[in-house]
Amino acid sequence: MDELHPKRRKISASSTQTRTATRHFDKADCFVLIVGSERREILVHANYMAQESEVFKDWLTEKGFIPNMNTLVLPNIDHATMTDYITFAYIEKLPTAHLVGPVCETFTGDEYLSLAHLYFLGERFQNQTLKQATLAEIRRISTLLDIDTVATFPGLEDIHTIYRGTCKGDPARRLMVEMIAEGGSGQWLTPECNQSFILDLARKLLNRGREPLQFPRRSM
Repeated sequence: MDELHPKRRKISASSTQTRTATRHFDKADCFVLIVGSERREILVHANYMAQESEVFKDWLTEKGFIPNMNTLVLPNIDHATMTDYITFAYIEKLPTAHLVGPVCETFTGDEYLSLAHLYFLGERFQNQTLKQATLAEIRRISTLLDIDTVATFPGLEDIHTIYRGTCKGDPARRLMVEMIAEGGSGQWLTPECNQSFILDLARKLLNRGREPLQFPRRSM
């Protein structure tokens, strides 16, 4: 069983806010998460999980928390993403915090997907702090240049992940649309694109500031 312990650590510079609440834990505050198809177990501390998540808070309240007796099974969440979520809950560190620029040789653009999955969990567990931090981090790494000094924006899989896990008007959806509207091209669009995203993108482009027309304007 994996176990994550609370430690005093410096908060990542990419975090949008720090927490001031005093937290004291002992081994009696734990419960077990069973995640993914492999049913891997992670031992976590109840107060850490409930502090920013209304879902975990309600679940622990409804279950009548009994130390070391509670188990929550999450079969549709992979172990890596859940570990990223727990890491943020404990020390407010995101999986891309190690990427620094302006040129980052280890930056590939694939990192957007881990943030998209993390945002999905923030939405699922109603963790607004994580959602805000993830959006800020997506904006930050979009300013980085890869080893070829090329800026990289989220790709189709990243956008699909955001759209599958969020509702209409969600801030992450708006960010995806704004980034592609500014940095994308017509060749980027394919039949596989999420249709809700295409509609949002079309609205964004049609509502932008008017440019000089390349055809005669009809008289009314």
